[in-house]
Amino acid sequence: MQINPAREEKQIRLLSFFSCFKLGVGGPVYFLIDTGASRSLLSERDARILGIDYGRLELQKEPLVGLGGTLPVYKTPGECSLTFRTSEQKGHVESFPHFDVVRVEIEDEKKRRLVFNLIPSLIGMDLLPRFKFYATRDVAYLER
Repeated sequence: MQINPAREEKQIRLLSFFSCFKLGVGGPVYFLIDTGASRSLLSERDARILGIDYGRLELQKEPLVGLGGTLPVYKTPGECSLTFRTSEQKGHVESFPHFDVVRVEIEDEKKRRLVFNLIPSLIGMDLLPRFKFYATRDVAYLER
């Protein structure tokens, strides 16, 4: 089974159907494959598109630390799943006991909007070791 992400310039993005039953949300999300990220996460931009209410999420003690600074991380109240389309045109589901969601908390509205639009949803090392990951200049895919 292969899952084929899309290549955008020097980025590799993977289209998935994100769903979280306890939140009653689901929809398509493009995730950036990031081998430097320890965990997968949903951006605030995608959380808004999906209609996620932060009041129903649990704020985590440890923020997300990255090259651009830190952001608060929230946890979904229950299991979430990502459904990918395989090269055989079938659905493949990966489940998580919960999913992390980040939030941009910057007072300056102009800077907040910039960061809000720049931070992508990520597939990190909590998911990638479940697959063989291949990436060359021309091709990228996950295989199981």
